[in-house]
Amino acid sequence: MTSIKEQPSSTRDQLTLLLFALIVGVLYDFLFYDKVAGISVPIFVIAFYTLFWWGIRSGAALQPRLQFSWLLLIPIFLLSLTYVLFDNPVFHMLDGLAIPMLIAFQTTLIAGKHDGDWGRIRFVRYILEHTIPRALINMAFPFSFVKKGMKNRIDEGRLNTLKKILLGLVISLPLLWIVILLLSSADLMFSRMISELPDLLLNVNLGETIYRGLWVVLIGLYLFGYIRGMLATETRSDDKVSDSVDGDVSKKVQNDTKKIQDGSEQIHLPSLDPVVAGTILTVINLVYILFVFIQFSYFFGGGMGTLPSDITYAEYARSGFMELMLVTVINFTILLMTLHMRKQPSSSLKKMLRVLLTLLVVCTFIMLISAYSRLTLYEEAYGYTRFRLLAHAFMIFLGLLFVLAFRRIWNEKVSLLRQYIVVGIIAYVIVNYINIDRMIAVHNIERYQKTGRIDVYYLGRLSADSMPTLVTFVEKNDGPEELKGMINAKRLKGFSEDHWQSWNWSRWRADRWMDEME
Repeated sequence: MTSIKEQPSSTRDQLTLLLFALIVGVLYDFLFYDKVAGISVPIFVIAFYTLFWWGIRSGAALQPRLQFSWLLLIPIFLLSLTYVLFDNPVFHMLDGLAIPMLIAFQTTLIAGKHDGDWGRIRFVRYILEHTIPRALINMAFPFSFVKKGMKNRIDEGRLNTLKKILLGLVISLPLLWIVILLLSSADLMFSRMISELPDLLLNVNLGETIYRGLWVVLIGLYLFGYIRGMLATETRSDDKVSDSVDGDVSKKVQNDTKKIQDGSEQIHLPSLDPVVAGTILTVINLVYILFVFIQFSYFFGGGMGTLPSDITYAEYARSGFMELMLVTVINFTILLMTLHMRKQPSSSLKKMLRVLLTLLVVCTFIMLISAYSRLTLYEEAYGYTRFRLLAHAFMIFLGLLFVLAFRRIWNEKVSLLRQYIVVGIIAYVIVNYINIDRMIAVHNIERYQKTGRIDVYYLGRLSADSMPTLVTFVEKNDGPEELKGMINAKRLKGFSEDHWQSWNWSRWRADRWMDEME
């Protein structure tokens, strides 16, 4: 595990870090204010990590073996590149949350001393303490430093001098006004320059300037406080400036962190008593066995005409998909609560629970297959959308989680949460890169060629990712005229943004394809 040595940063280094953090804050404003996210996202991520590595450069002691914390850089940068490669608004919104969460997770791993602890729920609290209270406490350092410096350097004599300077400025204002009037009368060019000053000042949006300036300062201070907070637990007591900033609140954060590190304060998932869990599993498994029997009789045998004559496949699919997904989530919750029981069952009860949990996993798998098949029938009847394709991906992901849980049922040494974190990150990155809008266009076009039915208005609202596929479709005269009209309307408006910070390859490519339309 990467850790931070107990080397206090000098006051000069901390002030330099503050300056660089404010520069990154200015960069944030330049990249994102009143602009659509695009190539600006990976640029800012690189800028943040440059600041982060510089901030901890004197204290980072890397072990020679490959660490999971370093591997997290891969999904972080891949997700930031989605703002350049794709134009899906849903994933852009989700990635705006996922990227900061992964960065907080990764930087906390680097700064902490938690070998083996990142696979436990309690590690979430350690991340939150780094990102909120510790960062906020260390944001106060510049103000405390200035206050301390003024208190040490300004004696009574200097304070009197400062008062006299302020008094002189107040007295000089009316005198300055008289002098400007006289000079303006004496020189025509000087008078013209003075008369143009109000227009120059009026062209500056004072409210917007103050708002953007405050955001720059706030972002810069937070980045400074976040990075300094990574080193705060290692700062020696003889660092007076640090002591004056951290105070009692910082000590409380350090004490809480120590409790998490040494395991004296535990955070548990909701748990079930072994007997209660066994009873619940027995009852619901009986119901699930009956349900599975019905599935094999009607749904999986539907191709042989076993459905009632008054029920179509689409109606049967629509009637049960969401219900099956809800039951699957309930089963997953029961599974986790049973696997993380604080009270250990007896040997015989443990064997029985393993059998019951295995049966629960098998039945849930059949439910997922049923739900997946129902959704496929529903899409064949009503078309493909983002929600429906994402539901497919979610069911595959749930199935993989149940496979890992099945392994955990029969091997208690397996760290389930660690595997879930790794698989979850990999799955999320993959879903970002499958280009879901293009898949929607391809599948709906295939459905149109088979059935003659297509939702033109839904396809017309898709992002730029789908444009090459749709343009090729309408150019072959296979597509409806309404769709061609909607694409022409998009061509007149265009996808590309005016600012280079918002450049996106998918939007740029879509404009090129639409420009080449006949």
